Amino acid sequence: MASRLANSPERGAALIDILTTLAILSVTAASAVPQMQPWVAELHAGHEARRVWQWMVAAQTDASRRGRAVGLEWTVRDGRLWGVVVVDGNGNGISQADIDAGIDVSAGADVPMFDPTSGVSIGIHSRVRAIDDAGWLEAGSDPIRFGRSDRVTFTPDGRATPGTVYVSGRQGSQYAVRVSGTSGRVQILRYERSSGGWVW
Repeated sequence: MASRLANSPERGAALIDILTTLAILSVTAASAVPQMQPWVAELHAGHEARRVWQWMVAAQTDASRRGRAVGLEWTVRDGRLWGVVVVDGNGNGISQADIDAGIDVSAGADVPMFDPTSGVSIGIHSRVRAIDDAGWLEAGSDPIRFGRSDRVTFTPDGRATPGTVYVSGRQGSQYAVRVSGTSGRVQILRYERSSGGWVW
């Protein structure tokens, strides 16, 4: 009986059905990959922007805990954003002169922000509306905008250096991490090219 079933036409037909189904699924999956690429790029860019946000919020919390100003010094090397924490050493805020004199000191080594395999970088890859004013930022504009320096400072009373870090991903995705000066609020914004504006 078992031998008859093993060689029956019904078993062969079932195998052909399975192979046909697998072939159809493979073709469907392959055709869906291009449509998913913008979504994946958006996901990566949003994730890396959130890492920058987390660093800023951690520095803000640290300033409150220490009772002294805490800053994040940003640098760009090979298209990657690096951050180092700087702590006010004499109670008068963070300044370049005090950093050079060794009074305001770093609290650790430089840390890279982005996963190099994510396709995300610090930058403005195509024209976007500026967050800080009513103008436009062209592709290649300075992506770290905290006045004349690349440092954001948080004070124990909740204030901060106002400014923005712009984060770009593949497929034209663009995010920004914005710091409000008076409230110290840190927000992630996403650029909608269809409307030409930033959304929370």
